[in-house]
Amino acid sequence: MARTKRPLRLPRLPPASTLRRIEANGESLQDLLRSIAQSAQSEQPQPFYSLRDVALQYRLPISAVARVYQRLEVEGLLNRIRGSRTILRGSRPIRQLIVRHIVGMPAALSCFITLQDYRSFFIQTRRQFRRRGLITTIAFYERDDQDLPDRLQEARADVVVWYLPDTAARLAAPSLQDSGVRIIGISDGGLPSLPCHYEIRRENAVRSILRAWVAAGIKRVRVTRPEIHSSADEERLVTLLSETSFDWAFVESNRDSEERTLNLLASEGKQGGVIFLARAASLFLMRAPVAFTSLVQKSRVALLDGPVSMPFTQRIAGAVDLIVVDWASVAQRLADDILNHEAFLEGKPVLFEAKSELSVALEQFAQKI
Repeated sequence: MARTKRPLRLPRLPPASTLRRIEANGESLQDLLRSIAQSAQSEQPQPFYSLRDVALQYRLPISAVARVYQRLEVEGLLNRIRGSRTILRGSRPIRQLIVRHIVGMPAALSCFITLQDYRSFFIQTRRQFRRRGLITTIAFYERDDQDLPDRLQEARADVVVWYLPDTAARLAAPSLQDSGVRIIGISDGGLPSLPCHYEIRRENAVRSILRAWVAAGIKRVRVTRPEIHSSADEERLVTLLSETSFDWAFVESNRDSEERTLNLLASEGKQGGVIFLARAASLFLMRAPVAFTSLVQKSRVALLDGPVSMPFTQRIAGAVDLIVVDWASVAQRLADDILNHEAFLEGKPVLFEAKSELSVALEQFAQKI
């Protein structure tokens, strides 16, 4: 029986003077590590130098070394697994299970509770990642959560997928990147606090709904917004409404006036259209379900951020206009791009166009909670 060739031992890292010498000749740390990896590669995988060891040896930021490792991973020499551990790939494929990535998924608790589309992203993404052998861990956080980077690193995540990166993302990013964790941002309205390689676009779907309202003879449009909302999303909607001839205005509401506000909006009848921004629909439905149902039956209602979840056994009879995202397709593309390293390359963002669903039964799309 043929004996498996034993892996070669990695040599000690060359001194810093070696790196300075090759840089003077127009080469780089990537060239140096590539040369070592190629000479030490055998049939079987074996541990490679850690990010921290290389950073200390050459007095470089871990984030700079991580970028070099990412490029060598794309070249097929290295494989990052379980946090900062790095494997020099073998030259002969073997049949064994290798955890290629542990993906951390930070989730804002308030959004997860109130936004069905937000939850759907996490549900579909975890499902698609699991099918492709990617381990995921969801880390819930609140606005002032300073322990989030530590919790993600304790979970040994080497990739973080951040949907709707907010202030917490901006604060956590430097610590994660210095530890060699790669962050993939996904924007969906608002002003993302991190560069995003993926983007959900809803503007064309909004235009489709507004055109349908013009054709239906709607004259007045009212836009409801939650107490905490995105000014960027408002500005985008104002731009789209300005392209129409509607008499439109924002409607303010607070916790003590939801039912009164909904009844006032319903009094507009079939000539009135009501747009709900962000969490406004969920908050109205949870606090005044009867008045919300009455509004849906009397006026044209649009939910720009996807369907809302129905509380308990509440039944909402009536049709609404929805903007929907094919989260399964988004999750599939994310998983494939992580596995083939496209998710880590710079370039134009990958766009996913949302679609409008006109006059559909809300019960067809809503989840029960």
